Amino acid sequence: MKIKKEKMTDQVYLVHGAGAGGIGIAEQILTELKEQGLDESRAVARIFTLDSRGVVTTDRSLEPYKLKFAKDPKTLSWLSDPKDNTLLNTVKNEGITVLIGTSGQPGCFTKEVVEAVCKNTDRPVILPLSNPTAKTEALPKDIFAWTDGKALVATGSPFPPVHHKGRDYRIGQVNNAFVFPGVGLGIIASGATEVLPVFFSAAAHAVAAFISEADLKDGILCPPLDQLKAVSLEVAKRVGAEVIKAGKVKKGCAFTKFKHNNDPERLNLLIEKIRWEPRYYDLM
Repeated sequence: MKIKKEKMTDQVYLVHGAGAGGIGIAEQILTELKEQGLDESRAVARIFTLDSRGVVTTDRSLEPYKLKFAKDPKTLSWLSDPKDNTLLNTVKNEGITVLIGTSGQPGCFTKEVVEAVCKNTDRPVILPLSNPTAKTEALPKDIFAWTDGKALVATGSPFPPVHHKGRDYRIGQVNNAFVFPGVGLGIIASGATEVLPVFFSAAAHAVAAFISEADLKDGILCPPLDQLKAVSLEVAKRVGAEVIKAGKVKKGCAFTKFKHNNDPERLNLLIEKIRWEPRYYDLM
């Protein structure tokens, strides 16, 4: 099955689980939407957050970190009764195309919810990210079955490949492994004085560059773990370049006398030389 590549700015996002982690994901989506040309108000309008009481709205007493994405209930014509404020109604009425789970509520992405997302787009993105496995919002094998393999799926916990229509599909695990080592190396090597959200956007683009065309055709969203070393190096280089671009370098790397002088090529050389390289020796 071939993927129709859609712009992020055309998608409508729902983060189910508006705790600190979920709002952090919403913030990162907002950063990328702004990088791709949307102003903040238009970008925020495309992001919905849900907690145990449904869509987060401005008529409630809210923790400060939830305020940015809270919706004015007057703009939600379908929300006339608190009982209407459900995950399913939000998906149906707001045209959700990307569904992200950080709720810790196992099974809350039901067949009806997933099918509703599928009606809004040819290739729904379903990301049940809660872990451990027992808390995942939906099982990948069920998502594949309910969408006839149309969904793009990645999880927060490790899952075996899904067998669908005679083929096995690898399920990507969206976790720290592909991003944080390289982000840390890029920040340390560049001598960044501040960590900005755009650094994580640069890291995400680096990871995405390792997804093959064959994987994209199969809807696979993450590179295989055996590419972790190469991915981490590229993440570090892109993050370092973003640090220089943002003007967040003061003295450079504190752990070497080598100066990159805000030259991305010199910084790339430093990153290659400074990164930790494990060496294993024979005991016999």
